[in-house]
Formats: sequence, structure tokens, C-alpha cells
Amino acid sequence: MNAPFYKFGLFGDEASFIIAFLIGIGFGFFLERAGFGSARKLAAQFYLRDLSVLKVMFTAIITAMTGLYVFSRLGMLDLSLVYLVPTFLVPQIVGGLLLGVGFVIGGYCPGLPASPLPRAASMAWSTFWGWLRDSSVWRSLPPDRQLRTFHVDGSDHSPSAL
Repeated sequence: MNAPFYKFGLFGDEASFIIAFLIGIGFGFFLERAGFGSARKLAAQFYLRDLSVLKVMFTAIITAMTGLYVFSRLGMLDLSLVYLVPTFLVPQIVGGLLLGVGFVIGGYCPGLPASPLPRAASMAWSTFWGWLRDSSVWRSLPPDRQLRTFHVDGSDHSPSAL
């Protein structure tokens, strides 16, 4: 069997969205079970008091990298078909800083407000609705009002919006 499955036509767009949704639900479930849905625990990593989230995420990255390498060497995965997002250094640094500030203020990263929603955490609900509102407002702006991606030299080489 070869991977990535989508590139080899083993399933279509609909199946890939369903699989991505189920993986996301599972990821959120296990993060919540591990206690990483707690705003206090998430914010504590920025104050360098509790680095368990950083350790788990770093371990997950190393595990994924090792798995990709091993599967590639065994001929089970064609790495040339795995899409890598291009790096735009300046906007990624600015976005990371903005994300970090919002992370510390709200206590949740953008994807995690959905994790503690089932236990009715009020801060999670307010963060989730703020995230939904801001995302909707951003996408409703005309393209000329949205930020553009810039290369390291500062020139605009890409018409796509951030």
C-alpha cells in the first residue's frame, strides 16, 4: 500500500474531509483528556511554569517526522507527493506574535476553544465565539483590504490573502 492515500486516489474529497474531521475530533478529545484544554495550563507555558504542552507537541512533531522518514525508507510513502506549505518568514513571525498575544489573553489557541466546549467552560465559549466572529469578519472583507503575503525581501509576489 502506498501513501499519501488521497494523492493515489484511494478516496475522494468527501472522504478526505470526513477523515480530517474525525481525526480532529479525536485530537481534541485526547487533548482534553490529557488536561490540555485548561486555559491555565495553556497560559502557564508562556510564563515558563508548566512546559508539558510544549513537550507533548514537540514529541508529536518528532514522532511524525520519524514516521514519515521510516515509511519513506520502507517505500510505503512517497515524500515527493506530500505537500509542504511555503515559508513566508515575515508574515509568519508577525502572525506568531499576534497568535501568542491572543493565546495568553484568551487562554486558548485558535483550535482549542472547541475542546472544552462540552464541559461548558465560559471562557472557552467566549473565545470560540470571538474566533468565529473575527474569522467571519476577516473573510467578508474585500481582497484588497486583507493582508497580503510578503516574501522576506518585502515585495509582494503572491496574490493570495493570509
